[in-house]
Amino acid sequence: MSDTRIRTTSPAGFRRLGLHGQVVVTMHRQIATILGNRLGREHARFFARPQIDPSNGQIDWYAPVAGPVTPVGSLEPGERARVETLARQIRSEIAQLGQALKAEGASAELVGRMIDQALVTPPDQECLYLVGSQPVQVLWGHELEGGAPAGFGQASMAEPPVTAAGPSAALQPTPVSASPVAAASLAAAPKGSWHWLAWLLPLLLLLLLALLTIKACEPLPPQVVEMRREAPAPENPLPALEARERELRDRLAALESQEHDALAACGPMEPPSMRAEIAPEPPVPEPDRPPEPAPVPGPKLGDLVPPIPEEQPTPPPQSELPKLSQMVPPMPKEETTPPPSARTPQAPPKQSCNPNYPPGEEPEIVLIVDGSKSMDEPFPGAQTRMDMSRKSISNLVRGLPKPVDVALVEFTTCTNVRRDRFYSAPEREALIREVERLTPTGGTPLARSIERAGNIVSGQADSTIVVVSDGEDTCNGDPCAAARAINREKPNVTINVIDISGGSGRSVLQCVAGSTGGKVLTPQSGADMLRKMQQASGQPDTRACK
Repeated sequence: MSDTRIRTTSPAGFRRLGLHGQVVVTMHRQIATILGNRLGREHARFFARPQIDPSNGQIDWYAPVAGPVTPVGSLEPGERARVETLARQIRSEIAQLGQALKAEGASAELVGRMIDQALVTPPDQECLYLVGSQPVQVLWGHELEGGAPAGFGQASMAEPPVTAAGPSAALQPTPVSASPVAAASLAAAPKGSWHWLAWLLPLLLLLLLALLTIKACEPLPPQVVEMRREAPAPENPLPALEARERELRDRLAALESQEHDALAACGPMEPPSMRAEIAPEPPVPEPDRPPEPAPVPGPKLGDLVPPIPEEQPTPPPQSELPKLSQMVPPMPKEETTPPPSARTPQAPPKQSCNPNYPPGEEPEIVLIVDGSKSMDEPFPGAQTRMDMSRKSISNLVRGLPKPVDVALVEFTTCTNVRRDRFYSAPEREALIREVERLTPTGGTPLARSIERAGNIVSGQADSTIVVVSDGEDTCNGDPCAAARAINREKPNVTINVIDISGGSGRSVLQCVAGSTGGKVLTPQSGADMLRKMQQASGQPDTRACK
């Protein structure tokens, strides 16, 4: 994906911030990598990429996305307020990451201080732009000339004045001249009594020497001298972070290998069949048409009106067994493919365990989990609805392809909608721990959760929002309007809904999914919930493919 040039800035009137002699704008690639790993792609694209011209110091600012470039100040009032709110949220989360890194100590503290300086922009300048649907900041890491230095440690204190005689002249004794009073005393002294002046002159010299000694013992004003070349180079935090990432990837590969060996030793497991659980006996084949009843003399209604087997089935003769459909109630209809028992057995389709995507087009998945109190109710095949949701999400996360990033949105009350960060492949165990701590507590702000998920999901790649809910919005929100807004702004996002409400909130969930071309999936048991969750994600299970 090609970059988009936003504008060109001159170095006149601005000061570039830095740390230990390293200018912040030259560390763009490292900062973007850290923000992408810790927060998400939208945060990594917030800072424009600088290209510095060494001949004149001018900077060309490029956005890492394609699209029309519009200054935020020239947008319509409503759109401008929305973009500024989103930009403030991104800046706040980047600042929180900087504080967290500074608290970790060692090399991470240098990264946190570097992120703090990257958030500095000169006032009264047009620094925020909208490129496509991505807010982008230019002139980051700069401040106006004349302000106090923010990163290099230059002395702001003026040096002490130096006289023409040199710095040591301040320590030379000052000539002492006789004052008018002393001259008058000498004139008025009677003759013969001036001999005491022979003692006064040495005494004055001793006092002057004592004053000079005290003055010489006073500390000189501090002078801070910047020594860029002689100072040791700061420790680069990136090698340590990259080594840690490689170590975690190796551990993850070893665990996956152990899991693969264990599964191979156990042998393949047949998927559970809903119909086999209900009716293990083989079905009795039905005749093409039910037998006609024996004719009875006299006119009958059946002679005048043809029989309708579906509404008034004719009882079979005593010699025949009852139909399977009369013994077992029909299963609820699925919105997707028929159950496994109704399909012809065939080899599973071949899937790619590690699909390749162009840079910037890796798919994203945002999981919205209902945290209302009704999630404590029991569900067939599981202890509670929340237990079933936790188990199915953990199973999905462990089998996703490595390029896919996953985020979690949890709501527990009408005022508490918690948006977690995106998790890359090495961080998925941390996401599973977040899922396992979910506890039902309060209401159902479904509309606010969908709106929050739409704000963080990528608008450049095909992405999916999976909603796990058991009811309607109880916080005066409009989930359908929130879903339609996402479809207008990010048409590449699909919302799939897993309905565990038992039918009470069916119409609202159908509207949410239909607004983006998604599906509503209704699991019938805990085992069926695992399949429905995998289907809603739109991604293959890499543990089941070669």
